[in-house]
Amino acid sequence: MWWRSWILALTFALTTALDAKWTPNGEAPAPFSTKARQQPGMNPAAFAGQGQAPLTPPSGGLQLTLGSLLVVYLANNWKIVLALQAFVLQLLQPFFSAAEVRRKKAEEAEQAAADAAARKARAARLAKAKAK
Repeated sequence: MWWRSWILALTFALTTALDAKWTPNGEAPAPFSTKARQQPGMNPAAFAGQGQAPLTPPSGGLQLTLGSLLVVYLANNWKIVLALQAFVLQLLQPFFSAAEVRRKKAEEAEQAAADAAARKARAARLAKAKAK
């Protein structure tokens, strides 16, 4: 209970330390006024009737919301995630099998090349031994 009074006192001290005040622009024109745009040579009529473009498309928030809901749903339902993982692995199994076959063929080709090199080296040693 005593810590609430400390938090209140610290909050009061911090808020009184803020020194924020509004200072008007004085006699100078406002930065976005017609006079301020005319001084550097801008045409004020070019800005008439142009609204600010929306930051997101009209349905952009809906996609984010649905995506967030999907992530939360999956994060809280591990049985569904495990079933989805098993399904995806089953779909990818042909690709994994093909990669395994390619790897085995590459190993067999490498072993065959090593065996051929070993036979050539042995034949060269035998020929060298016979020549002596």
